[in-house]
Amino acid sequence: MNRRAAVCFALMCATASMTLFVAACTGNSSGNNSPPAPKQAPPFWDDQLDHNWIYRNQYKTTMRTLWLDCAKIVTMSRGQGAPDYALVEAYAKDISSRADRLAMRWEAFAAPGKAVVEALADKDWLSANAENETFGKACDSCHLETWSPIYQHATKEIIGKWLRNEIPSAHDSMLNEGEPPPAVENRAVMQAMLVHHDKTEAAIIAKDASAAIAHVQAIMDIAAKRGKRWRDLQIAADALARLAANKEREKLRQAYQEMVSHCHQCHQVHAAFIDPKTPPRAVLNPMPFD
Repeated sequence: MNRRAAVCFALMCATASMTLFVAACTGNSSGNNSPPAPKQAPPFWDDQLDHNWIYRNQYKTTMRTLWLDCAKIVTMSRGQGAPDYALVEAYAKDISSRADRLAMRWEAFAAPGKAVVEALADKDWLSANAENETFGKACDSCHLETWSPIYQHATKEIIGKWLRNEIPSAHDSMLNEGEPPPAVENRAVMQAMLVHHDKTEAAIIAKDASAAIAHVQAIMDIAAKRGKRWRDLQIAADALARLAANKEREKLRQAYQEMVSHCHQCHQVHAAFIDPKTPPRAVLNPMPFD
């Protein structure tokens, strides 16, 4: 071996020895001395540059919060120790507040619906048309509060323009990314309400009062049933909150079960997929008390 080859061989051996030494010191028995992966931000960080929140359905967020409230109530009540009455009361009141808000959204159909029916009964077609427009607007506040931003056409492209202080074009505002919501009974009812409202408008134009009244009444019946579900939940949550405030531990279990029974009844009807070929849908039912 010539002198140059000998020097190169010696350097290779020294490098290999140093690699093994570093691996041993760092506990890396495999000899893999690659740099560590960059540290990931914890999942609880609210990264404002992550725009995937536009796909999050705000109604589902409310439902998940209600589920969390129920789980916390059980956690604070169950076991051998004394319940944390203050927290049980607080979570029950949160359920009451959210249920009350949603009940009011549905109850908002009653007054304008009645006005449409009265105008139709009098064959006052101009007033009936105007009242029907007001009747349709009862949907708006609920949609804005519960729909996902993407379903309201707030796409990543549009958000990018807003962040750059640009105004999207009329064409941009109609863009909608992603797949439509799942075909559940709850969405089918909403679509049926839209059909009833469109047919009401057509019946008013045709001056068919009886047909128009029938479609208005169909919407009012749906709204009344939905409103009652939420109002019943709110009343039951208020009852649970009062028991917690009075520290009546022996009654908490029954009151909780009464409250969540309204959740189970609604989920059985409105949260299932319509297509029987679709696999069962995972639904967050409230945690049992026992």
